[in-house]
Amino acid sequence: MLGRLEAEVQVLRQSDEQQKQQQQQQQQNTSPQPLRRVITADAPPPAATFERTRRIAERRPPTSLVLSLVSLYFRHVSPWFPFLDPPRVFSDIGSVQDPSLLHYALFGISLPFSYDIRLNQASSDSFWKYSKRRIFIEALEEPSYSALEALTILTLDISGITNGPQVWGALAVAVKLAVQLSTSGPRVFRTSVTAPVEYRTLTAADKTCRQRLFWAIYALDCYVSVTAGQVSDLAEEQVQAFLSLRHSTWRDHARDAEGGITPLYVFSYQLELMDLVRRLHQVYLEYTTGSLAVDETAAWLWKFSSCLAEMAQWIVALPSSISLQHPEGIRVLPRSVVPSILMLHAFFHGMMIQLHGVIAYPPDQNLASHASQLPTDSRQQCLESAAVVIRIATDVATDDIGDRLGWPFAWSLWVAARYLLVAELNGAETSRHHFDALLGSLKQMSQYWQISGKYWRLLNQAVGDLHNARRDANDRNGVLGLLADLRVSTSDLEDQFRTDPVLHSALSSGGHVASPRNNIEASEEQGDAGTSFPCEETPYLDGPAPVAFDNWFSMPLFAASASQYYPIPATFSDTENGGPFDRF
Repeated sequence: MLGRLEAEVQVLRQSDEQQKQQQQQQQQNTSPQPLRRVITADAPPPAATFERTRRIAERRPPTSLVLSLVSLYFRHVSPWFPFLDPPRVFSDIGSVQDPSLLHYALFGISLPFSYDIRLNQASSDSFWKYSKRRIFIEALEEPSYSALEALTILTLDISGITNGPQVWGALAVAVKLAVQLSTSGPRVFRTSVTAPVEYRTLTAADKTCRQRLFWAIYALDCYVSVTAGQVSDLAEEQVQAFLSLRHSTWRDHARDAEGGITPLYVFSYQLELMDLVRRLHQVYLEYTTGSLAVDETAAWLWKFSSCLAEMAQWIVALPSSISLQHPEGIRVLPRSVVPSILMLHAFFHGMMIQLHGVIAYPPDQNLASHASQLPTDSRQQCLESAAVVIRIATDVATDDIGDRLGWPFAWSLWVAARYLLVAELNGAETSRHHFDALLGSLKQMSQYWQISGKYWRLLNQAVGDLHNARRDANDRNGVLGLLADLRVSTSDLEDQFRTDPVLHSALSSGGHVASPRNNIEASEEQGDAGTSFPCEETPYLDGPAPVAFDNWFSMPLFAASASQYYPIPATFSDTENGGPFDRF
């Protein structure tokens, strides 16, 4: 017995020493870093993400801590992603002995908003790792409605960390299970693993919750598909099975006790926008993925422009209660609904910039020759949409509501800033003040959504390349070259600048690097000499990944509590003014 106790004491001492080393390493990682980190030939490469994750010992968070953070979700995330019913989530929270999967998911996504004294970088890392893996395992091994709810929150959390392949798998599982939420068939998805098997009719509240969960996954699938430049995993016939009840699911609950509109009402219009975005994105991919033949460009362009016109008509037809052109101004609305309205408009204008961008600055001569014949001025449309995004970003900073906006808002900021950079690169005059405002907003949002920090670093690196020594028109390598080609998706850019990219070019049978840009190769073979950015001789994602820059890979891997970002009293946190976290 004595020997066993001594062994346990030794294990505890070793664990304590490991935690001290981790905390010291985290403090070093969050110290100020130069904008560019010079990596010499003799320096070892940054540790791979998997290796860094493996070093973190997962720990089960205290039940009281998990439950205390649940309410933060409804303050900071639910305003723009309002599919969970607060009374249902909180109904049994006082009697919970062991947190549910949903509680763990809400705990994980709420970490960046918490100032709890029990959270520092090391504990946040280990608690989030435990919560993430428990949800993954249980959702895969024992699918149920409850498990899918938790998986949806976790997927939302991971999508705010990365647009890359790490989120695609979780989303694919959620989408596959989402189609089981239909209540119109002879069988219904079980509520949970522990619930007894009962052959009963679902209540109206049950049906509403299941409908909302489906549409939450629908929206999440659309957000990720757009940033990843991929086709949606949801088939159109699967969506149609839920469409008939969508209006009643959201609009019937659109008013609060005083008769005012709620985030549910605004989100119903967000879903309408998603319908348009899904169709447009599908057409957009016909060109950007290289599946379009050269002689089909003209027909494609007219189809694409007609869809864009439909988008433009949609925003004009919005009710005055949620329009930015409301005569009394947006600030007269209840503060609880402002974040969802700003998210709606920012995402719309971000999409307009992304879609019009390839026409405004065509990546190849074949498209450029046809784009000049369109009646719509895509460059003017991009500038107008960028101006709206900038105005929204300014209002957000003034009203201090950045903590209640989600990562799709950061994506809209990124798209606007990226376009302004491309315009400047092509000789247009752009406002440095406006560009810096977008960068400042991205940096501010990185406190809550890690992907915002990645956008900020990519743009900073590209600006440095543009204004220092890379104005040569023949220099198309590195961050600037990839960022300036508007066909390159956000997820490709992010993954390419990891220390261990998930996706990289493969060698063909002839020993050459295979290019994914088939349409550009075809136009070259037919003698179409492209003159726009980037140079067709350097297909994107070809060759070795560029050297990691900035302090991207020397930062913490997992979520940090809010106390890591703000100068608060030492009694609350051992680390002040920490940098943004990096989980993937």
